[in-house]
Amino acid sequence: MAKRKYSREFKLSAVKLVNEQGYSIVEGAKSLGIDPSNLRNWLGKFASEAGAAPTGEGAVQAELRRLRKENARLLMERDILKKSGGILRQGAAVKFAFVRDHRRDWPVVMICRVLQVSRSGFFAWLKRPASKRDRRRRELIEKIRAAHRENRELYGSPRVHRALLIDERWSVATRWPG
Repeated sequence: MAKRKYSREFKLSAVKLVNEQGYSIVEGAKSLGIDPSNLRNWLGKFASEAGAAPTGEGAVQAELRRLRKENARLLMERDILKKSGGILRQGAAVKFAFVRDHRRDWPVVMICRVLQVSRSGFFAWLKRPASKRDRRRRELIEKIRAAHRENRELYGSPRVHRALLIDERWSVATRWPG
């Protein structure tokens, strides 16, 4: 399929149709029989030229669209910051865990930008296997919860600690008699 060429005057008139007469990009492109992406590109290219800058009703609508988009972005950033609490002071792993837990609420790109971590770092962190220390910590947390449950959730930290020590001595004694 041959690529159509448009004259500079045609492009400028198309841009003025959107800017001055208040047409949306899709409406303007449809009325001229061109692709909306072409018109969008021309708007960016000719925006700074005299006579092509938005004026009148089209300018108000364009500014309103821009402000609404910016407002939505700022509200999203505010919500992320409210939800994240003190995470900005934490390490990357804590921030990445927050991104993982909230990526269904907001775009990953936005969360990473607000928390000042890289998106590629987040996805690399997701694929990385848990460290030995992490696995040991999770195992210990499970043992603590089990000891607490087994004692009708009445034991506090000193008794849970004692129960874990007794359990650990028993398991060591059964594995390595001596």
